[in-house]
Amino acid sequence: MTVRLSWGLVLATFSLLVVLACGIGLYALHHGATLVQATADAQAQQQAFTAFAERIRWALIAIVLMTIATVVIVLWGVTVNVLRPLDRLVGYFERMAQGDLNQQITSPGKSEIGKLYSAMAHMQAALSETVGVVRRSGTTIFERSQHIANGNNDLSSRTEQQASSLEETASSMEQLASTVSHNADNARQASQLAGDATLTARRSGEEVGQIVETMQDISASSHQVADIITVIDNIAFQTNILALNAS
Repeated sequence: MTVRLSWGLVLATFSLLVVLACGIGLYALHHGATLVQATADAQAQQQAFTAFAERIRWALIAIVLMTIATVVIVLWGVTVNVLRPLDRLVGYFERMAQGDLNQQITSPGKSEIGKLYSAMAHMQAALSETVGVVRRSGTTIFERSQHIANGNNDLSSRTEQQASSLEETASSMEQLASTVSHNADNARQASQLAGDATLTARRSGEEVGQIVETMQDISASSHQVADIITVIDNIAFQTNILALNAS
């Protein structure tokens, strides 16, 4: 029994009861008027009215019994076909909320409640698939995070090694700078010594020039002395000749 059928049955029953009550009322009014017109004797009218009232009473009792039976049937149908399936559905939802996405959801039929069960089964399947995708994505993200962490550790180790190498290079550069500075000082000293040597050489050149001039003067004087000696030798030779001639 579907929910729509249950409510349809309830409405039809109450509509029927209303129609029956109206019909009984109209019948009572019409039959009462007929009895009043047809019966002249008061006692006969009393008996006829009593019989009519008895029929009305039994009709009302029948209506009440039909109403009670209808209510009982409707309550039973609603309990069996609506309330119990809804209770089971609530249980499914509670277990689903606790994380149980593998429960077997059985549809009670093709009624509205059955359609709700089918929709819930589809929702559970879709939710289970979504959770599976999220779990796989989480696993993949965790693995990639591990790889990234390992890469960061390697990078940190390499960075430390590079920092140590840079410190050694900086120390070497400081030593090289000190050596270059020392060499620059030596170069300045060498340049100064070269300048001094150039100045000394220039002075020595001037002195050598003076010595050369002096030597040239001496050479000229030597030639003059040689000439004088030659003259003296000639004079001595002539003197000797004269002496020989004189003797």
